Amino acid sequence: MYGVVRVLRRTSPEYLERRAIQKTREDADAVAKSVAKLSELLQRATLAPEMQLRLEPEKDALLRGLQAVLEICEQADQNQPGADQILIWCASIAFTLLFRFSDKMPTSGSAQTPYRVVASLLYEVLTGEHGHDLRRPCDKHLKAMRSAR
Repeated sequence: MYGVVRVLRRTSPEYLERRAIQKTREDADAVAKSVAKLSELLQRATLAPEMQLRLEPEKDALLRGLQAVLEICEQADQNQPGADQILIWCASIAFTLLFRFSDKMPTSGSAQTPYRVVASLLYEVLTGEHGHDLRRPCDKHLKAMRSAR
């Protein structure tokens, strides 16, 4: 458990905070624009004859590669969460810990359930914010786990 908390503590400020999400979207957009421009240049009919001769053997592979980069950028932009990822990860990891180390299935009925207590403690360790109730993220994660069964 200590290892999980240590990894979360190290990665959450960079990966899970709102600015990281915005930066991912900005970078994905910049790369996608560059890919679009390069694709357009490669397909230009007015490309110099020497460039056409040099690029033609690899043109299809280059365009496929650029298309793959464009799809990765689109996925990175579209798959960015709207919710606070630290809350979601704390609920998920608390569920995993309780599922693995407890005989009882995690529940989220009250703020005193082990699931919500552990999730809140993880959140406190990561953010320094004491007493934050993770009812909604815990309920949402439990619902997802029930649906997955």
